[in-house]
Amino acid sequence: MSRYSSISQKLQQKKYKLPSFIFLILFPSLLFSQAFQRFDYLPVSHNGTQLRYPWTGGLNSVQFGKVDVNRDGKKDLVAYDKSNKKYCVFLTQSNNSINYKFENKYAAYFPPVSGWFILKDYNCDGIEDIFTYNGVANAMVYTGYYLGDTLHYKLQQDGFFYQSNSGTINVYCSDVIKPAIVDVNNDGDLDMISFNVFGNRLIYYENQQKEKGLACDSLFFTKADNCWGNVRDSFAASYALKDTCSFKFNRLNGTEQILHTGSTIEAIDIDNNGAKDLLIGSVSLDNLTMLYNYGSSNYASVLLQDVTFPNYNTPYNTKSFGSPVFLDADNNGTSDLLVSTFDIGAANINNIWYFKNNKTNGSRAIRLEFQQKNFLLDNMIDAGENSNPCFFDVDGDGLKDILLGSGGFRDYVNPDIYKLLFYKNTGDAANPKYDLQNDDFLSLSTFNVKDIVPAAGDMDNDSDDDLIAGLSDGRMIYWENTAPAGNAPNLIYKGILKDSSRNNIAVGSNAAPYLADVNRDGITDLIIGERNGKP
Repeated sequence: MSRYSSISQKLQQKKYKLPSFIFLILFPSLLFSQAFQRFDYLPVSHNGTQLRYPWTGGLNSVQFGKVDVNRDGKKDLVAYDKSNKKYCVFLTQSNNSINYKFENKYAAYFPPVSGWFILKDYNCDGIEDIFTYNGVANAMVYTGYYLGDTLHYKLQQDGFFYQSNSGTINVYCSDVIKPAIVDVNNDGDLDMISFNVFGNRLIYYENQQKEKGLACDSLFFTKADNCWGNVRDSFAASYALKDTCSFKFNRLNGTEQILHTGSTIEAIDIDNNGAKDLLIGSVSLDNLTMLYNYGSSNYASVLLQDVTFPNYNTPYNTKSFGSPVFLDADNNGTSDLLVSTFDIGAANINNIWYFKNNKTNGSRAIRLEFQQKNFLLDNMIDAGENSNPCFFDVDGDGLKDILLGSGGFRDYVNPDIYKLLFYKNTGDAANPKYDLQNDDFLSLSTFNVKDIVPAAGDMDNDSDDDLIAGLSDGRMIYWENTAPAGNAPNLIYKGILKDSSRNNIAVGSNAAPYLADVNRDGITDLIIGERNGKP
């Protein structure tokens, strides 16, 4: 009989231990009296270069904004990862630099958002507020305030509305239609431009705070233009310009067919002519489209478009729906451009593009120059997505190294890649530090397996650790360590892990194994998690 056994087999053989096992599962707090505290200071390097913020957990579908989170007078960078609804906060260290400091504690004070988020100060207090989708075809806003030197948020207004002849109507947006919130008419309050419910016309909602002399924190709108810029989305590679917009300023009659939904809009006066231009990402296109407004602050007239923006430099393209934002990424006082993927499940490598504003000769117009596709990501531990680590002394030096299983590197150009990454512990037992030694340990990318979950333990009771990897199909593969005791591991691939009856062990999907002597009989047992939680 094999030296390894499943925990279910062990419990069936020794039923008197079942109640105590369940007791420990149901009451884990009795096992651990100490509280765990997160720390992010263990050094990690790639090819000898130390990473600035390795322990962020990576970023996939990201939206950005800037706000002073610690009240030190500098605007910090806030990243919201839509894929896992996670905030990451990066503190600005100095001017003219993209070298931020990751500080996780501030993220806890940011509110839950849905679909998208925008950081803009609307109530004139100098603190950027958070706009997001409210779940019912409308938007809501959280206002920022300080408690001591820490930024907090509270819900201020759930729903924005405008007055029509038929009553009060919501300012339309959705979780996949991200509006532009900007001072369109340059009167000092924030307006909104969003697509209509059919996704083919841009609507300009003008904030009436200044016009009606309302309090600075007021958000009440009028529908000022039902076909902003005389633009129509024809659901092709380019927009139809100079459209007649025969229904302009009238309500839609509801006969148009909904062809698609999904757009992100960013507004800025990119050519410094006094009129806001729009940069749009679309669910049906891989590129960004810039609509150049040759009108004025009071009347938009889009006469030119760049469908592969910026076509004068390196156009953005991730084979996915892009989400752009203009902000000062390098802290030099000018607006740069960051673009990431909007959809969950989109490319998870080279998925944050940074374009620096390199305006020249005193020009106030924005001129973008591509810098990198992995902004922030180049200073993180990143295994694509769904990473799964285990600790294993890979080289036999007595220090625990990290093996990091990948849930897939995806760029939608090449086939998805699933690998095992080896981070060597180059420190000591008291002060570990890690360096990436091999980004495809055991050449696992060639095994045609997915969603790798590694685990290490002595499966054959020979006093050394073997290696096992759970896979997406619920099975596991393993390597036997054949090295003599006290030597560096020599891992020999043994194929699919089987039970004592020589049947493949399979648990449904996404096997997550762990090796431990659960019942303390001196033999390593196997515990396997499964995606759907089946017993």
